[in-house]
Amino acid sequence: MSVSVWQQKPGQADLYECDVAVIGAGIVGAYTAYTLAGQGKKVALVESRFPAAGATGRNAGMSLMGAADNYATGVARFGREKARHLWNLTRENQDKTRAFVERFKTPSVKSGSAILGIDERESALLAEAYQLMREDGFQVEFSEADPFGRGFGSAILQPDDFGLDPVALVGALVEAAGRRLVFSRLPRSLLFTGATAGDCW
Repeated sequence: MSVSVWQQKPGQADLYECDVAVIGAGIVGAYTAYTLAGQGKKVALVESRFPAAGATGRNAGMSLMGAADNYATGVARFGREKARHLWNLTRENQDKTRAFVERFKTPSVKSGSAILGIDERESALLAEAYQLMREDGFQVEFSEADPFGRGFGSAILQPDDFGLDPVALVGALVEAAGRRLVFSRLPRSLLFTGATAGDCW
């Protein structure tokens, strides 16, 4: 149930000193705060509700290589070099995410993923994408027929993709950063200082 503006309590009037204020405690905010705190910054992590309350806690929990479109479409749209760079960035992000999951021992499953063609045209496009990905060094597999027998066409299989619990990962990042204060709403005053010691959550 949502809370109306009339039911909300006034924000805290205290003065919090910090070097950096990070707005939003989703995966990006939690990782940013974790990194800055690790560099000795005093960080205020500001969240209107609770960690991972937004998109981070409402997704499928999959860490996938690539973008929304298949690789052949990416090459056609951005060019070979830019598409390869984009896909490599997502692969590097997977490696970093996997390292955090292993370090914090949050739930995960190496499930792999499948990109399925819905008709002959898309199946041919996936065959082209597979060939391009193999040429550019991406570890993928290809099936000419639906590997699940559900009436789809060809499929690109990405064995290194995995599932994770994004809420648990955000909580672990926040906890590992040395959480001291969590704002349930934006405080009325944030004082930015030049200090680099300690942390403020």
